[in-house]
Amino acid sequence: MRQHHLDQANRNYRLYTELRERYLDWATTLLFYTAVQFIEAWLLERLPTSSGSHVGMANRMTRLSVPRDVFGAYETLHDLSRTARYGRWQPVLDPQRLDAVYDDEYRLLCRHFGASSQISPPDPEP
Repeated sequence: MRQHHLDQANRNYRLYTELRERYLDWATTLLFYTAVQFIEAWLLERLPTSSGSHVGMANRMTRLSVPRDVFGAYETLHDLSRTARYGRWQPVLDPQRLDAVYDDEYRLLCRHFGASSQISPPDPEP
């Protein structure tokens, strides 16, 4: 089951990279669901049942004492994804905003939950 989530994260990430330049709303959603999949894989290593929903995932992260900044990064991606799917995203989402979320929140999630290099390239050299 864990491997299924990692495989899905890889598929989501590959599609994110393909759509990033042309479909910002879909790319944002894919970036969030990439994170959802690798977080679920991490959670399954620690708790034997699936989260079942975003609320369930949040509850499980809280139960496992995921640090506040990491949880906040998840919430930021979740909120941005919902805006991209259901809201008027053009005023709040542009390529620079998505780049910033990728560099900050997404990479923080990758580091904390041990996402592989196929899901996230290594951090840039200083």
